[in-house]
Formats: sequence, structure tokens, C-alpha cells
Amino acid sequence: MMEEQTINNEVPTEPVSSFKYFPFFNKKQPVFVLALIGFIFYCSSLDNEYALDDGIVIHQNNYVLKGVAGIKDIMTHDLYHAFYRRMNAEDQLQGGRYHPLPIISFAIEQEFIGTYRTGFYLFVEDLNRNGSLDAEAIPDHDNPNFKKTSDHSTNFNWTTGTHPGNGKNKTPLNDYEYNDFWDLNGDGKAQTNECNNCWDLNKNFYNDAHEDLNKDGIFNEVDCQVNGAFLRHFNNMWLYILAAVLLYLVFIRYFFKENPDMAFLAALIFLAHPVHSEVIANVKGRDEIFAAIFMALTFLFSFKFMENKKTGTLLMASLMFLLALLSKEYAIMLLLLVPVAMHVFNKTEIRFTGLFLMGLCFFVVFLFMIGVKLSLAMFIPDLLTVVSGLLVFIPICIIAFRRSFANKELNALMMGLFTFSLLYIGLRLNAVSIAAGIPDKEILNDPYLLANGEEKLATKIFILLKYLVLAVFPKNLTSDYSYDSIPYKHFTDPEFILSLLLNLMLIVLGWLLVARRHVVGFAIITYYAFLLLVTNFIFSIGASMHEGCLFHASVGIAIAFAWLIITGFERLSSFSFTARRSLMLGSLALIIILFGCKTWERNKDWKNDVTLFLKDVKTTPNSVLVLGNAGARWIDLADTKEITGIVLEGEDPTVFNDYNGTLKITDEELKESGFKTKREAALDRGIGYLKRAVELHPRYVNGYLNLGLASYKLQKDRDAIFYWKVAEYLYPDNPYLTNYYRVYTGVLKNRGADAFNSGKMQEAAVAYNLWTIVEPRNAEAWYNLGGVYFNQQKYEQAEKAWQKALQINPDYDEVKNVIKMLPEK
Repeated sequence: MMEEQTINNEVPTEPVSSFKYFPFFNKKQPVFVLALIGFIFYCSSLDNEYALDDGIVIHQNNYVLKGVAGIKDIMTHDLYHAFYRRMNAEDQLQGGRYHPLPIISFAIEQEFIGTYRTGFYLFVEDLNRNGSLDAEAIPDHDNPNFKKTSDHSTNFNWTTGTHPGNGKNKTPLNDYEYNDFWDLNGDGKAQTNECNNCWDLNKNFYNDAHEDLNKDGIFNEVDCQVNGAFLRHFNNMWLYILAAVLLYLVFIRYFFKENPDMAFLAALIFLAHPVHSEVIANVKGRDEIFAAIFMALTFLFSFKFMENKKTGTLLMASLMFLLALLSKEYAIMLLLLVPVAMHVFNKTEIRFTGLFLMGLCFFVVFLFMIGVKLSLAMFIPDLLTVVSGLLVFIPICIIAFRRSFANKELNALMMGLFTFSLLYIGLRLNAVSIAAGIPDKEILNDPYLLANGEEKLATKIFILLKYLVLAVFPKNLTSDYSYDSIPYKHFTDPEFILSLLLNLMLIVLGWLLVARRHVVGFAIITYYAFLLLVTNFIFSIGASMHEGCLFHASVGIAIAFAWLIITGFERLSSFSFTARRSLMLGSLALIIILFGCKTWERNKDWKNDVTLFLKDVKTTPNSVLVLGNAGARWIDLADTKEITGIVLEGEDPTVFNDYNGTLKITDEELKESGFKTKREAALDRGIGYLKRAVELHPRYVNGYLNLGLASYKLQKDRDAIFYWKVAEYLYPDNPYLTNYYRVYTGVLKNRGADAFNSGKMQEAAVAYNLWTIVEPRNAEAWYNLGGVYFNQQKYEQAEKAWQKALQINPDYDEVKNVIKMLPEK
């Protein structure tokens, strides 16, 4: 007998987990929308070159330029180790910097772009002084410039010029003598004239117009650096989109699993926020992107482990956490945020006693690892230094928390995260100095160097307010907030009082809401957890603040605003749902369009150092670094075809690189300036910025170096020597100064010789005198100066010059011969 079927005439209701405000029919469509918006917002960065710290971490990092061959060194050295060696310096930043994973990605990209086995774009030198360029690697002991020392390198501060030693001990910069060569004479050996310039892509030993990649009319290292920029920026773009998509998956699966509208909106706000343009448009920002990707994966696998209790899932969560740490140190805050997320979203009961004991054990083992590093690292293998903490921590946890591990509770997950964080700490301790090489007395690395205790605390708390303003109103963005862009604050300043009250209120509110398992509580704690590490309260970051520091903290901002927006529209009960939906989507579309316009504009600013600093000098006119870089760019590019009008043979005369209109001097501006040429006007602009920089910071070495270079280009010899001598006093072994001196003394030598041969003894005397000022320990300069005086019949001055030459070089035979020609007194 068939049972009678009942028919339900009610209209089926929409499942709780379906989208309500956004017109999506499934949870995959938002992924496509996020990817599309991410591409639209950041495709304008694909034409960018490099800016700011890109040069330090990529172009001046010989480990990166060697490609995959440099990966071992990347894993075993500080982020800035290669740069410090180039600058004859020790580690300068407190605690060092160690996030090798994104740097490895740069090295892998270099394999596709083209590697340089010397680690330099332009390098041809007979390192072992054997009279030929050897194809094989040169061991350290074959390099006469290298002398092994007990410490890492010369004890030299590259920013201030502090140098307690004699500066004779150098570490080797290369292990090859040339990059690539074309055997023109068929002898099977590399000759200097057979080594290709890095921009000579077709290796024809001719500067072809198409090899001027940045279209500035000059062939130099910049053309080599620009090569492959598209690949790096494209990778940054899609990796950022991936990070946003992964965050969306975390939101929709766990944080907002009953409200997909909030999940999508939170991911959209994070993706579209203009303050992120610095991270994505600047290649170096990949460390932040990688960290976001692996932190999202850590959350995904952590929640999944709490569902399936599988050991494999636990290992994946721990591995993702390790990769996040290897991308950026900020990921360590997941040790706090993962249990808070489990409490808020998974309703997990946290065993605080167990977590506290595990954390205490972790801290004790961390101190033990530091002790091993300081006392035993020289006597045990590196691998043992790396795993020393694991050998202690794992047995303790297995014994003390075996029940939690057996039951696959939260403490089991935390044990995995703590264990892999100790592995990271081991790798870090093996690669990075525990403390900076010498106390840093450079205000550009320590923005609070001149502040007293009250000013330090008040300014740091005030900066929390600036971060909040940037997070909500990302209007005036800049690449640098170092000295003197943010004046010191005091306890009586209204900005300090407002910041203190507002941030204290938010922190207290966050913990109260976390206790109630409220999503906004987690958002607030996430914001402050990541911000805590970059506000100079725990350790110095080398600047007052940094827009990139908001990248991870903005996840909390995105979550909070998504909740506030959706909840706010839900409570507009006096409006129909259709009206609420239309109003929300319309308002959101307007905000996203405004965000997109700001992001496009900022992406253009990050095209290269020229566009960046000539724009930011208007936003932060009191930043020494921005002023110095803006001045340097005008001086560097005073000889480009945009300024000079000189076009390369075979190049389209209508194609100029005006750097987004920033590097441009009109005929009207030239007339107003009073200079004869645009080149002189460009140099004068640079000098103006640089003089302001050294006025704010009288020990700014790069400012004096570039002021000297500008004066040299303007043929103002005395000004050039003055500025370079100040730089030499502050930083004796600066490699850039060494190069300037090498070129300039060559010019003075030739100028003196030409004048001498033309019988213009006074001009020759001036040139040789300048040479002795630049290089007072150069015997040849004194010998030539004495010769001029002798021809002028200034015998007493000639004798003094030649005696000086003999003091420097007692075996100078030419001087011994000519000094006999002096008339007897």
C-alpha cells in the first residue's frame, strides 16, 4: 500500500549561508570578482621599474643576482648582509632582518631574467692579480684584498662613518672575475675588452638604441636593472590576489561561515585598500604578500585540524606557519591570534594553564638557544645550532602535554606551531647577528635618537593615531616617515592625549569583545597584534612609521568594517530590503572606485625612484631621506635626453622618459631660473633639495656625496672637494666616494697635464693642487705639483712638494732624480 504523499505549498526559504546583499549564486563567483578587481587595480604597476629598497634587496644583493646558486647564502645570511659587505659595514638594524623566502623567489626570477655569476652587473677585475681573467672561481686566499678576521668585517658604520679601526681588513665581495665574455681574438681567454656590458643584450659590443631599456638616453646599470621588471611586478600582482582569495576562504569557511556577505566584503576591503599600494607596487613588498599567503593557509589548516584531528593536517598548519615566519617575522603573532580565533569562531574552550606553561617552556628554550648561539656556535655544527631548541622542547612537550596531543586538542595544535617557530628561530640565529654590529648613532636608523623619554613615548603613542587615520582615510601617502617628517610630541599635546585615550579604549574594548566571542573583538586584537611589532615599542624598525606596516594589521580593519557595514544596513529596518541593498551596493561601488583611483595614482608614483621621491617630497617636505633622494635623482638624471635633448643614434626622437612628468623643465622655467641650460637648472634643483637635507641632518653622508657630485658636474671644483671631504670625514671608506675620487683625480691629472704641455703653468698648478687635496697620500700628485713649481721657478715650493712625495714613497726614483736639479741655497 502506497503511503499518501503530502505536498508542502510553502515557498522554500534561502539557506542561511547564501549571499544576501551581493548578487552571487555560489561561493566561487566572489573569487572571480576579487581576482578581476585585483587585476584592474594593480595592472597599472606592471609597467613599473624599481624603487626604494628594491635596489638593496635585489640589485645590490649578489646572492640574488647569482640566481639559484645564491639560495644557500640567502638562507644563511641576514637580509642586508650582501649590502653591508658592499658598504664595508656591519649589521646596523637591531635584531637583524631574516625573511629569506621572498628573497629566494627573487633569485629564482633572476634565473629567467639572466644571472650574473660575480653577483655584480658590471664587474671585471683580476682579483688574484695573476695577470689574466680566470674562468674559475677565485678562493678567498687568492685575493690580496682579503684578510681573514675574527669578526664579520670591518667594524664600520656605513651611515655615520664611525670607524674605530684602520679599515684594512676586507671581506671578499666576489668569487669570479667577470660575468660573461665574447672571445673576439679566439685565444680562449677573457680580456677586459671582451667582457660584455650588462645592457649589451645582443653582445655586439655596441650601444644599440633598443638596449636603452628605460629610454633615458644613457647606458648604465639602470638598464640592466629594468630588464625583467615586468616579471617581478606581475608576480607581485597575482600573489597579492592569491592572498586576498585565501583570506576570503578563511573568512567564508570559518570567520563568517553564516554570513558570506561579510566574508566577501572583508576580503574586498583588504584587496582594495590604497595603503597596500606600497607593498604591491614595490617589488620588495613581496615579503608582506608571502607572509599574508602563508598566514591565511595557517588559519585554514588550523581550523581544519580542529575539525578532522588528523596529524597530517597539524603538520601542514605548522609548516605553513614556518613558511610565514620565513617570509616575515610578524607571523609570530599567530601564536596569539590562532587560539583567539579558535575561541571566537570555533567556540573552543581554551586551557589557559596549559597554554601558559607551553609558552613559558617556549621562552625558556628560546633563551637556551641564544645561550647556544653565544657560547657554543663556534664549536658545534650549524645544523645542531638550528635544531638545538627542538631537541629540548619536543621531549618536554611530549611528556607534559601528551594527553592534549593524544586527544588532538588545541594545545596539540599550539605545540606544533611552537615547535616550528623554534625551528625558525634556530635558522634565524644561525644566519643573523643577535645585536647590531655597533651601537647605531644614525638618526635615519633611529628616529628617536634626539628625543628624551617623554618625547619618545608621546611620539610613539601619537603615531598610533596616524596609523588609524591612514587605515580609515588613506589620502596623503608617502614612502618615508623618517627624521624629520614627524616632530616629537609631548604629554601636553592634544594629539597625544587623543591618541592615548582612543587607542586604550579600543584595546580594552577588543579584549572585552573577545571574551564575548565577538568578531569585532578579534578584528581589534588582530589590528593591534600586528601593529605592536612595528611601532618601536618592542624593537626599533628604523623609522617612525611605515605604510607597509599596516598591511597585516589592515586585516583587522577589513573584518571590523565589513561587520559594521553589513550590521549597520541590517538595522535600517525602516527601509525595504531592496532599498537597503541598492544603497549599500551603490555606496560601496563609489568607495571602491575612489580606492581604485587612489591606487592607480599611487602605483604610478612607485614606477621608480624618480617618480616616487619627486612626488613624495611634496607630501613630506621635511623628510631627510626623501629630500636627499629627490635631490640625488635630479643630479643623476641631469644628463638624460629629457633634459639635454640629445637623442641616441637610431632612437625615436619623440620618445622620452619624462618619469610621469616629474622630471621636466619647461622653457619658461628655464628662463625664470636664470641658468643657460636645462642641465644646469636640473642640477640646481637637486642642490636645493640636498642643502635642505643636510641642514636638517648635518651628518647626512649621502647628502654631501651628491652635493659634491652636483658641484663636480657644474665644474665647481672647490665646492665639490669641500662636500666630498665632509663625507670622507663622516664615512672614510664609503665605496661611492672612492669611485668619485678615482674619476675626479683622473680628470685633475689630465687637466694638469694638458695645461702643463700647453705652457699654462698656473692652470696646471691649480689642477695638481686640487689633486693633492683630494688624495694627500698620492706621491705622484706631489711629484707633478713640484714639477710645475719648478718650471715656475718656485724652487722652495717645488722642494716641499717633492719632499712630501718622498715621505709617502721613499723609493720614488723620479723624485730622487729631479730633486737634484734644484739650485743650491
